[in-house]
Amino acid sequence: LEAVAGGKLTSRLPRQSVRELDALAGRFNAMAMALENEQKTVSHLLNELLQLQDRERAHIARVLHDDLGQYLTGIRAQARSWVYDPDLNDRQRQQAKDLAG
Repeated sequence: LEAVAGGKLTSRLPRQSVRELDALAGRFNAMAMALENEQKTVSHLLNELLQLQDRERAHIARVLHDDLGQYLTGIRAQARSWVYDPDLNDRQRQQAKDLAG
């Protein structure tokens, strides 16, 4: 009993010579087995969840990287065109040069 209470769900009670005690031990062993199976299921599901989170993080990182790269390229191209815009003042041209890299 103490082993199961301590988390060692593979422990089982031995058969008992008294019929009522043997029935109790059998039910206890069945509950311990059910708990052990549920613990394995929870562990398996947790592992799957962690793998799914890792895949989702990687997917989000790829999307952000790709999209952000395209946006930055577009901003730089627009800024380069502003450098030569005659309608901009010196401060605006300098900001465009800074953005253009």
